[in-house]
Amino acid sequence: MYKTLSIALTRPGLRIASALFMLVIIGFAVAENGVPLFQTGNGIWPELPFALLIVFAITPLNLYCETRKWSILMGAGHIPFSLALKQVLAGLCAGFVTPNRIGEFAGRLYKMPQHLIKKGATMALAGSAIQSSITLLFGLVAIFMFPLVPNSIKAWSASWELIFAVFLLLFICIVAIHLPVVRRRIYEAWRLLRTVNLSTLFHALKWGILRYLVFTAQFIFILKFFGCELSGKDCFFGVALLYFCQSIVPGAAFGELGVRETLSIAIFGAFMPGALMPAIVALIIWLANIVIPVVAASLIFGYARRFNA
Repeated sequence: MYKTLSIALTRPGLRIASALFMLVIIGFAVAENGVPLFQTGNGIWPELPFALLIVFAITPLNLYCETRKWSILMGAGHIPFSLALKQVLAGLCAGFVTPNRIGEFAGRLYKMPQHLIKKGATMALAGSAIQSSITLLFGLVAIFMFPLVPNSIKAWSASWELIFAVFLLLFICIVAIHLPVVRRRIYEAWRLLRTVNLSTLFHALKWGILRYLVFTAQFIFILKFFGCELSGKDCFFGVALLYFCQSIVPGAAFGELGVRETLSIAIFGAFMPGALMPAIVALIIWLANIVIPVVAASLIFGYARRFNA
């Protein structure tokens, strides 16, 4: 039975359906209590293109940090930075539609020299383990630091109590079902990281943390732009909690569409002026860090194939 549930939960269709079901529940609760969906401050929409430009302009820094981490893991001088960047982008493209982003590891071997393929496969897994470890550590801290209950209990309506209860129940169920998987992932990450030289590991870890801070800063900026009432510190822990919860649910980058937005509503909804504004924020970050790089990489590789032909 456990295997059946695990296989079912790895299907993108089921995850998207569950996310949509959550959104329907939220929609009914919001409609019942008359909470505005997209209420914002005056003059915010004309400034939105400028805010998006700032968020999207930070995306190359995110890619740069990941590329530096990948180059360090592969070893200095083994692959040029330009090839490392292409491999990172190829991994994004391949992981976009494959379950558990398994295609990302194969994408990292794009134009890899034959004698480095075995090392590349191992280091791709090690790089993922480093980023997952960072997400896990920040997420565990966020569980204790993020104000899950607003300062004023009056801020909670029956709708938000329902949303919080559904979210908490869903979270507990997923953790309970996947606990053996989580343990196995931690063990596999530890086994892989032990194969990396200690100085190389810390150097790669530094770039992994910087990358985490970069996309977290993007999220915080757009949250504050849309009127999130939380302080910058609490926004940081909220984002850390969101990515921690999201990491528990396996899926392709495309299959995560809806999951991230639902988590964002559950975590930030009580602190924003519009009930569905957190979903818009999460969608913008998904577009900036996943969709735009994937589209750009697809065009680049497409033109490259046409040129080579």
